Amino acid sequence: MSTVEEKMSRPELKRQRQAAILDIVGGDRIQTQVEVVHHLAERGIRVTQATVSRDMVELGLLKGRDGWYIRPSTLNPIPFPGDERRLQRLAADLPLQIDEAAQLIVLRTLPGYAHSLAVALDACCWEEVVGTVAGDDTVLVALKNTEARERFRDKILALRMRVQD
Repeated sequence: MSTVEEKMSRPELKRQRQAAILDIVGGDRIQTQVEVVHHLAERGIRVTQATVSRDMVELGLLKGRDGWYIRPSTLNPIPFPGDERRLQRLAADLPLQIDEAAQLIVLRTLPGYAHSLAVALDACCWEEVVGTVAGDDTVLVALKNTEARERFRDKILALRMRVQD
């Protein structure tokens, strides 16, 4: 660690590192996390690929259809409560399988995208949703009752259709 880094707290180092990651992804065409590790090293920030992976998840970075990492703001600004635009974009761009059981809906998508989908769902603040739990490729959506489950399913399908029109 350099003298400057020694005087910085862990949260400050993390903020600095994550800001650098956003700058790198925003300025260069990046396809792998290893590329990010190398770019960070060029800036004097030495981290492992695992750290970069965690940072990229926290930052909500996604791979676009062309295989390059993109900042979430290139899809849509940070969602505000009630804002459906990010969910609409994700629902259109990602394959989505919908399964239902009682007061639950299970959404399956590509590996690595469930968290972003759950965050976008939560930002919508839909009254039918009690909460979401995200894994790697699966989002479990808990709903208030079976009627709410049906309304939720219809909303998701309608979002996908709006983008396709």
